[in-house]
Amino acid sequence: MNALEHKIGWDKLNFLSGLVYPADYYGNSAVKAPIIKFTLGDMYDKKASFIESLSYSIDDNTPWNITNKEKTVLSNIFGTATGTPESADIDMKGYRLPTIVDVSITIKFIENRKETGTEAGRSFYKFTPQS
Repeated sequence: MNALEHKIGWDKLNFLSGLVYPADYYGNSAVKAPIIKFTLGDMYDKKASFIESLSYSIDDNTPWNITNKEKTVLSNIFGTATGTPESADIDMKGYRLPTIVDVSITIKFIENRKETGTEAGRSFYKFTPQS
């Protein structure tokens, strides 16, 4: 991973972590759950759900980013990394983090069965059943 990919990856993990915290509160007692629209290929399309559990694990042998600044690098035609004279340093403060993270997630669907029409109760996935 280069420096920009490292930052983007951790920004995505930060966003994912935010989806397990309450979206809001009703009055003084009830919590508004963060509902997400989950899509996985043609099997699930914008299916209402919530994240039941989310965990990260980091192997002891995983390298960490430990620099404050990194040079922008480009790959040339021979596959070696070279810096360009106009390339700027990338600020890595706040990103002294592991470069590899194993993410485990459990998503629960909020089921809603169709009650009207010819396909009532038969369409559980996005694709059209053959029979």
